[in-house]
Amino acid sequence: MPVSGQTAYPVPSSGGGGGGGAPTDAQYLTLAVDAGLTDERRFVPGAGLTATDGGAGGDYTLVVSGTTGVTSVTSTPYAVLASDQLLVVKPSASNITVNLPAGGAGVTYTVKHGNDSSYDVSVVPNGLDTIDGQGAYLLTTRQALSISYESGVWHSR
Repeated sequence: MPVSGQTAYPVPSSGGGGGGGAPTDAQYLTLAVDAGLTDERRFVPGAGLTATDGGAGGDYTLVVSGTTGVTSVTSTPYAVLASDQLLVVKPSASNITVNLPAGGAGVTYTVKHGNDSSYDVSVVPNGLDTIDGQGAYLLTTRQALSISYESGVWHSR
């Protein structure tokens, strides 16, 4: 019922939501393939993902398991693993050297000097690789370095 001074307009029930249905040729991410859709993609949880379907009207819960990607480094030298993402390096008794693996296209790491000590963190590339053209990168108290690999060079960002 309209409020005084307003006009009520009917809402059509065809051509979309509410009873007209969704377009069958639109792109959808689904949990199962549906013969009535022509352009859907089926979601399949891979390694490190667990899915729980609460059924019609319920929640679909996706849980990411495994490591957080944060590695605490307290001794030297440290050889970076492919699974590392963020390395928080905490030198307490001496400088620490972080040795990067052989680079691969699109690989990224972040290395952070994670405490207030006066000791340094040296980030050293593998073999003939460089970091912005240099043979190593020095981090002092609380500095961080984010790098990505491309064609023999680790690029800082």
